[in-house]
Amino acid sequence: MAYSNLIGDIPTKAVEAVALAIPFPTVTVANLADVGHPINNPEKSGKKLGACAITETGVLYVSTGALAASPWKVVTTTEVTPA
Repeated sequence: MAYSNLIGDIPTKAVEAVALAIPFPTVTVANLADVGHPINNPEKSGKKLGACAITETGVLYVSTGALAASPWKVVTTTEVTPA
């Protein structure tokens, strides 16, 4: 039987939380390379140092700065297959 405190909180067992809901915009490499594309406009996309985007092929890129011409770097190409 669960017991509550005076305000009705029922203590729960702590469990490890795993979150997979980190949304990244999906773009093409051509979009990332186009300085005029909205993904590269900080006022439209929020581009800043550390901003991430993922391509349609699943490659993750990170922005090296907040300027429209700041390069995007590939984070990793290592594949992990759960077994």
